[in-house]
Amino acid sequence: MILKKILYRLRLYKISLINNFCWNSFGKHSRVIKPMRIIGKKFITIGFDSIIMNDARIEAVYNYEDEVYFPSIKIGNNVDIQQRVHITCAESINICNNVSILPDVLITDINHPYIDISIPPKNQHLEHKPVFIGEETIVGMGARILPGVKIGKHCCIGANSVVTQDIPDYSVAVGIPAKVVKRYDFDEAEWINVSRDKKLIVTRGGK
Repeated sequence: MILKKILYRLRLYKISLINNFCWNSFGKHSRVIKPMRIIGKKFITIGFDSIIMNDARIEAVYNYEDEVYFPSIKIGNNVDIQQRVHITCAESINICNNVSILPDVLITDINHPYIDISIPPKNQHLEHKPVFIGEETIVGMGARILPGVKIGKHCCIGANSVVTQDIPDYSVAVGIPAKVVKRYDFDEAEWINVSRDKKLIVTRGGK
């Protein structure tokens, strides 16, 4: 039993050494399980106690169509990223501590411009705007987080939602494009449903 524990700790130490050599930074007890594709590890930072499940595709794009980019992907502590998540970054994606990202989510800070009709969109220089996902947020299955978005602390993004604008702290957002439908009221100490146009409060206490 003792020998088994020693061998397990040696294996973890070996994995940690390998990961620290390849990645910009790789925290203790974090794991990346059978990714589909990872590009630009030296631009990716992972905190401690985080897990990235199988078939993840994570791309820090530092060269595209002869243009140089300076990407930064930061994944905090105790982050849970589930299967088949796709992250692409040419500028900055920051996923804070205690975030949970469910399967099939896309997070990108990149747009492919189409303005110049003499060049195919895929061959034009990338447009990019930073993405931020605040602490304790959960991103539902199949959601899309698009460039320039800041999601606040302790938010819930509904399944298959497309987030195109900022989401404030302590909010629930759903739909295409995602709209805030519920926010936490600290004065009332409860979650309050809000109207789709966010002009008035329609119900309290989730009723």
